Amino acid sequence: MPQPFDARPAHTLPFLLAGGEMAERIGALDAAGLLGEPCGWPAPLQAATGLLLRSPLPMVLLWGAHGVMVYNDAYAAFAGSRHPGLLGQPVREGWPEVAQFNDHVMRTVMAGAPLVYRDQPLILQRGDEPGQVWLDLYYAPVPGEAGEPAGVMATVVETTERVRANIALRDSEARLSALVDATADAVYRMSPDWASMVQLEGKGFVNDNRRENPDWLSAYVHHGDHAQVLAAIEQAIQARAPYQLEHRVLRVDGSTGWTFSRAVPVLDEQGQVREWFGAASDISTRKANETALRANEERLLFSTFWGAPPRRAAMPTRSCG
Repeated sequence: MPQPFDARPAHTLPFLLAGGEMAERIGALDAAGLLGEPCGWPAPLQAATGLLLRSPLPMVLLWGAHGVMVYNDAYAAFAGSRHPGLLGQPVREGWPEVAQFNDHVMRTVMAGAPLVYRDQPLILQRGDEPGQVWLDLYYAPVPGEAGEPAGVMATVVETTERVRANIALRDSEARLSALVDATADAVYRMSPDWASMVQLEGKGFVNDNRRENPDWLSAYVHHGDHAQVLAAIEQAIQARAPYQLEHRVLRVDGSTGWTFSRAVPVLDEQGQVREWFGAASDISTRKANETALRANEERLLFSTFWGAPPRRAAMPTRSCG
């Protein structure tokens, strides 16, 4: 865990007037450290430190050939349990698990070339155990008093949550594709509020839908069942529970069929519904059989209680001659 730090009176050095915990910690550095006392720092180092202390983004200055670290409050939060031990330490010692990566950065940027990484995967230890992170990283040389690169300014933006969400989405889409290939049911995806159908693989039962369709209810559900379908959807949304219902649908050939449709909410990392994923089985044959069975039962019931319809008596024949 980060060590507590007792606030001290604000330092009068102009580049530390931005305030914050790191301004106080930097101001407390002494002559025994690798950077010496801040009052004796060269002007470029003071200016770069003042710049990063005012930034809301996590920034760290890697000063000199060994990349001695000076950073702001936002970077302190990013560093986790490594803070405050990183302050005044060479970057190679501060982050030994990514030493080779930082060696490349120092060689390249100290030679005058900036570097940019998007969603760079790294393994960092910021707590009890190492963990996978993804970062957007921006490195630029900081000129010294003679104009030569004297340090590296790094801006660090963590993208771990976004990358993991994208990975989860790709995995979900891959599972959906596999399920579509493996099942005979129509498979569909709906927006969180069911206002639009996102995708539907009809499997020859109902028409495919390849683009967002806000008119899906009229396109797929028999008009006589609209009310009960909407009521079941509203109940599922309110309860954030699976939706399921038997109702009539408009089939590929334009005829009316029956489906058993069920869908489940797909949640994001914050527990909010990202979409609904469902499957619709063709139960038209079953429904037709049930209708025929009921008709037979009704005929049998009629004959049991009322008997067979009476037969007309044959009229006697008469001869005319």
